[in-house]
Amino acid sequence: MSKKFVIVKSLVFLLLFGVLFSQDDQNNLPPPEVLPKTSKVGTAAAVFLKIPVGSRESGMGGAFVALAEGPTSMFWNPAGLASSEDFQLSLMQNQWIVELSHLFAGVSFPFAKGGIGLSVISLASDPVEITTVEEPSGTGYYYNYSDLAVGLSYGRNLTDRFSVGSTIKIIQEKIYHESAHSVAIDIGSILRTNFYGFRIGMNLSNFGTDMRFTGRDLDVPYRRTLGLGEEESPAYEVQASLNTIYWRIPTNFSFGVATDLLSLRESEDEKGESGSKLWLSAVGNYPNDGDFGFRLGSEFDFRQLFFIRAGYRLEEYRSYPTFGFGINVSGVNVDYSYADLGVFNSVNMFTVLIDF
Repeated sequence: MSKKFVIVKSLVFLLLFGVLFSQDDQNNLPPPEVLPKTSKVGTAAAVFLKIPVGSRESGMGGAFVALAEGPTSMFWNPAGLASSEDFQLSLMQNQWIVELSHLFAGVSFPFAKGGIGLSVISLASDPVEITTVEEPSGTGYYYNYSDLAVGLSYGRNLTDRFSVGSTIKIIQEKIYHESAHSVAIDIGSILRTNFYGFRIGMNLSNFGTDMRFTGRDLDVPYRRTLGLGEEESPAYEVQASLNTIYWRIPTNFSFGVATDLLSLRESEDEKGESGSKLWLSAVGNYPNDGDFGFRLGSEFDFRQLFFIRAGYRLEEYRSYPTFGFGINVSGVNVDYSYADLGVFNSVNMFTVLIDF
């Protein structure tokens, strides 16, 4: 390979990386010389895509990009679908902050030397009564807020140790009569080494189109007058439309490693005899709407019967511990996780995984 080709390839990579994770949006954010330390938090739409999915994964602090498997891998790393051996159904219910209902449903099964899956994520509020300046106690009319993401994923083993996967998803945000839409993809990979179960995972998630709200409530009448004074000329109304701008979605690059600590004490002949595992996992996140974040997680797996998990998440504007546990009875996994979000109180998540 010539030196010239290597240089060109490097420049193309740097250009693409800069486009994906550019810190400033020319249309929406001030130039860097005005606010050199402007935070990127809150500069993306569809942030529900960042809420963790799955009690096992949440109990481990979200440090799961290298351990992804089953239906929830469609959220964390679609390369995990490559290990699908049976039909699996995963259902999750999570009472998120400010009384929002967070739900996940996913199915996965073996397909074409790998695995395929379909997932649905929703975040919705209860009906909220509309209030106005004239009627602050309520008008008797209600509105809803809801988010929805539907994804189709496929993962495949390229070798006996390396797998790749991808997800294509349709995203919608809706409030009252206004809605915004986007199409995005995830691309991930997992490398399983023969060094004591050590794994390496990478995932680029939510790379897609920007979102802009449209709807009938943005059409408003605009009152105009002729002449120099309102009293001297008749007024008339024209139909106008409020202008909305495009917002990027929360693209994120994750890199993680994981290893089974119990296997470090076993010889080659003893591996797999105990049936228990102690996973330790670490993940670094680089989002386009925030600074670098770090996640650490652990899980003790007692012979695929009982599980205890703990983790810690460190992000730009918050850090908090997590823990959870689970049981497996005749192919049915029931998992629970807890996260302390500080001023937002705690979040409890329940997940059921059925292996057919």
